[in-house]
Amino acid sequence: MTPILFNTRDELIKVDLDKIIYAKAEDNYVHLFFRNGQSVIVGMTLQSLEQLIKSIIAKDKTGVYTRIGRQYIVNNSYIMQINILKQQLILSDMDVLKPIILKVSKEALKLLKQTMTEK
Repeated sequence: MTPILFNTRDELIKVDLDKIIYAKAEDNYVHLFFRNGQSVIVGMTLQSLEQLIKSIIAKDKTGVYTRIGRQYIVNNSYIMQINILKQQLILSDMDVLKPIILKVSKEALKLLKQTMTEK
């Protein structure tokens, strides 16, 4: 898959889209979390990142990412468990990656569960 380049005044960050587990919004920045435990912060909104991912996926026809509420975009291949009552989304590769627990609203989790069971 084509890497994403984030170019700022002081640095260039090259990111392989497949290696992103999830992205978390932080004001006008997005914190990207990777499978190897590393993370980076890039200067853009979550909405801008979502549009960028959609444009890349449309070209390559690979990878599936889902926007969850106002705060997250997740790589669907890492979704292990959706717990609506506890308001938790648990991400893991069931191999090496230790589970990551995200606090997500019940409404967003219900929508995600519905979307995933329709596929």
